[in-house]
Amino acid sequence: MVRASDEALDRLRRLREVTGESTAELIDRAVELLERDRFLDAANESFAALQADPAAWRAEQAERDLWEVTVADGDADE
Repeated sequence: MVRASDEALDRLRRLREVTGESTAELIDRAVELLERDRFLDAANESFAALQADPAAWRAEQAERDLWEVTVADGDADE
C-alpha cells in the first residue's frame, strides 16, 4: 500500500479516465519517466562539468572527431 495526497489521487483518477490505464500502470509509467528525468539530469550535470574543464573538453572533442571518421565508412546501412 502506498499513501498519496488527495490531490495526487484525484490526478490519477483523471488520468485513468483519459488513458484507460490502471493506477498501477500509471504509477509504473510515472516512475519510469522520473528515472529517465534523473538520468538526463545527471548526464547534463556531467557534460556541464566536462565543459567547465577546458582541457577535458578539448580531449572530448578530439575523441569525437576521431569517431566521426567512422560515420563515413561507406557502409550503405547507416
